[in-house]
Amino acid sequence: MKKVTVVLMVLVLAGCASPGKRSWFAKWMVPVNTAYLEVGMSESEVRDLCRFPNDVNRTAVEGIVREQWVYDNGYSRIYLYLENGILVGWQD
Repeated sequence: MKKVTVVLMVLVLAGCASPGKRSWFAKWMVPVNTAYLEVGMSESEVRDLCRFPNDVNRTAVEGIVREQWVYDNGYSRIYLYLENGILVGWQD
């Protein structure tokens, strides 16, 4: 029984590590669960919910700071948009 379990584990892990191919569970993996996001949340509330983004693109024009937070898990990307530290929208 232990040998069967070990063999199955090895096959599953080998399938997950195949370069250039998406694994069978990739479509369920999302970097951020947007169901809990609400427009108007503060930067700290978003960070508490979603952790730190992989990348932040920032522009500042006439006193308005706009940020695009990029979350990428290798399978999909989600973009959150903040203005002056307030969530104004997202794209998945």
